[in-house]
Amino acid sequence: MAKAVNHKRNIVLITTYTWFTLIGISYYFFPQFEDINYYNLILEFIISCVALYLLYSIQPFKKMTFYEPLALGYYLLFVSYFVDSIDQIFIHSIGYTVVMEKITLIASFVFIYFGTKEWMLNYQKMALTDDLTQLPNRKLIRQIMNDLIQSCKDKSTVFSLVIIDIDFFKKINDIHGHYLGDKVLGEFAHLINSSLKENEIMGRWGGEEFVLIKKNTVKKTALIELEELRKKIEQHPFIIENQTIHLTASFGVSEYKCNQQDFKSLFTEADKAMYNAKNSGRNRIR
Repeated sequence: MAKAVNHKRNIVLITTYTWFTLIGISYYFFPQFEDINYYNLILEFIISCVALYLLYSIQPFKKMTFYEPLALGYYLLFVSYFVDSIDQIFIHSIGYTVVMEKITLIASFVFIYFGTKEWMLNYQKMALTDDLTQLPNRKLIRQIMNDLIQSCKDKSTVFSLVIIDIDFFKKINDIHGHYLGDKVLGEFAHLINSSLKENEIMGRWGGEEFVLIKKNTVKKTALIELEELRKKIEQHPFIIENQTIHLTASFGVSEYKCNQQDFKSLFTEADKAMYNAKNSGRNRIR
């Protein structure tokens, strides 16, 4: 909280210092108009204040990657229009006007463009990322699957879809609470994600259910490779806030065969296989 207050105070000091500096430079180095165009002065001063308002409004996002270019863009926009407003009072030289108004204005648009672009990419990523595990969420997994299905149709290739469901996860929530349950999900996702190969993509489908896509992999190969992952999960001690929790997971696998399936039928097949693994005693691959 104190850091946020200090940061806002620094912004106020910088903009205030800029005001007085620009006015001081104009007052000491440039002559004044006898007739002041108050209409343009007020209009351009209001625009500079709008740029300041935008600069202050993005302060809550100062830790985001888009903050710095956007903040610099709004600051330069403020400088450009503020100099343009006092240009109605003082007779600025052409060189000063070009640098402080025109070049500064162009630079502000460049920084605002790249900052806004980064902001949009950032929020697009957030919209497609599971907040708890930082994995692709259901929406992104659907997109990846549909793109992959189309690619497989065009190239006559295959891939395997794996549904992974943590066994008895409800007991973890009931015994340890939902807070620790979320911690377990995060650690579980990290364990599998850190083991992924180049041809694999993992996402969170919902709850304790995850999806693993194995490109260019037939089901027979996937079943063999997943056995190593199943054992890794079974043997891994999940240490959450000084509590050790052991997990197992059930796996359901389906294989996409060129032009034979769509997303729904492929997912349904893997889902049925996963429930088969559950009904067979859990901690199995089907």
